[in-house]
Amino acid sequence: MRTARALASGDKREGSQADWTKVKFDRQIVAIAMVANASLIISDDDHVAAIGERWGIVVKSIEDLPIPAELIPPPLFKKLEEEDEAAQEQKISEPIALEVRRSGDGHPKSQAGKKAEVSSEEERKELI
Repeated sequence: MRTARALASGDKREGSQADWTKVKFDRQIVAIAMVANASLIISDDDHVAAIGERWGIVVKSIEDLPIPAELIPPPLFKKLEEEDEAAQEQKISEPIALEVRRSGDGHPKSQAGKKAEVSSEEERKELI
C-alpha cells in the first residue's frame, strides 16, 4: 500500500536517492518489523532509519544501544599503573656515586677525569 501511495504521489522512492532495488529491500525490512509488531529496529543503515521514521517505527543504530555492565571489560592497565605509582612512592632516591677515572688507573688519557657510564641498575650498585 505504501508503495502504491508513493507511486500515486509521483515519487516511488519517497525522496530517497538510493537505487530502486535498495529502496524496495529497505521497505521490506521496515514492513516485516511492522507486521511482527516490533517496537524497535536496530540498523546502521540510514535509508532504513529514514523509512522507519517516516512509517512510525523507532530505528536505533548499534552505537545508540547501552553496553550491559557485565560486558564492559575492566581497565587493562589500571593494576599496572597502581603498581607503578606504589613503587615510585616507595622508591628511595639515592644519589648515584660514580667513579671518576684517572689516567693512572690504566685508562687512556682521553678518558681521564670522565665519569663512568652506568647502563643498568646492577652496574650502578657495583659502583656504590
